[in-house]
Amino acid sequence: LRSLVGSEMCIRDRINCFHLDNYRNDIYNLESSEEGKIGEALFALADTPRRLYIGTTLAVVSLDKQTLKSEILFHEKELFTHNYNTLLLDSKNRLWFASDEGCIAYILDEHRFETYKINLRKKVRSQKELVNVIYEDRSGDIWVGTRWQALYRLDRNGQVKQIFSDHNYLLGAVYHIMEDKDGNLWFSTKGNGLVKAEPDMNSPHGLRFTRYKNDPKDSNSISNNDVYFTYQDSQERIWVGLLGGGLNLIAEENGEVVFKHKYNGLKQYPPYGLYMEVRTMTEDEDGRIWVGTMDGLMSFDGHFATPEQIQFETYRQVSERSNVADNDIYVLYKDTDSQI
Repeated sequence: LRSLVGSEMCIRDRINCFHLDNYRNDIYNLESSEEGKIGEALFALADTPRRLYIGTTLAVVSLDKQTLKSEILFHEKELFTHNYNTLLLDSKNRLWFASDEGCIAYILDEHRFETYKINLRKKVRSQKELVNVIYEDRSGDIWVGTRWQALYRLDRNGQVKQIFSDHNYLLGAVYHIMEDKDGNLWFSTKGNGLVKAEPDMNSPHGLRFTRYKNDPKDSNSISNNDVYFTYQDSQERIWVGLLGGGLNLIAEENGEVVFKHKYNGLKQYPPYGLYMEVRTMTEDEDGRIWVGTMDGLMSFDGHFATPEQIQFETYRQVSERSNVADNDIYVLYKDTDSQI
């Protein structure tokens, strides 16, 4: 069974599974505990072959993928933190999430916590004001993108290795990080466009940065500077999701990098200003690309010759009987079994 998990998931302690084969939506209840409720919205997912880990506003929930039984792994009352809006299961089987002091890793094999502090510029009420994304690159380094525009690089032991800020190279408020097949890192920023970091030992910090920003005079530039997500598909194409700019495809024309989008290449993009806030995307086993937006779900066949040929299908909640439980899609996650 292939299913797609999407939308504002844990509404009233539930998780919705949208089946790709017949577009049916199933709802599974997540169990609460004496410590408190689970929360009202899903922000993050991580998984092992047996378990799916779900981050909510109040807890991290473990869901057995075979029995569909759930349990609260840990709750805000244990750690004095809340809004588990980003999760990372790294190569050392540590489940990372944000805290008021920086980052905490839960060692799954040993059932214990480790705290990795990062220097805070101000005292905050909630970790949601701090960390947007935690990401592990292929070398095992952990990258932490923060809301106050500092980007931290930790080594595999959790020690701070580099800090990118206004003192050296300010990337901006990083909301998503993706590493492509060539080892380049792509940083999605709020308001500061898309930043590509290429390994280069002759450059400061060992990285060469290229920033792509919208140019109103250039129709081939990125369509917006609020970048939320990047994704490389099975054909090695890189897609960019923007808040307000819709979906962009990076291409090369006459040796120059260009961005194909609704206004210059994706001619069959949905009309009426819909599906322009893209939060997430992934690809299924048949090469179909799925895009989560604030207006619902969108998909298209990834086997096309030119961007103009792409035909988009959309799925929206228009009534209680709709096959999408909610139009505001936070995350599409492909697990170790290739389920989405």
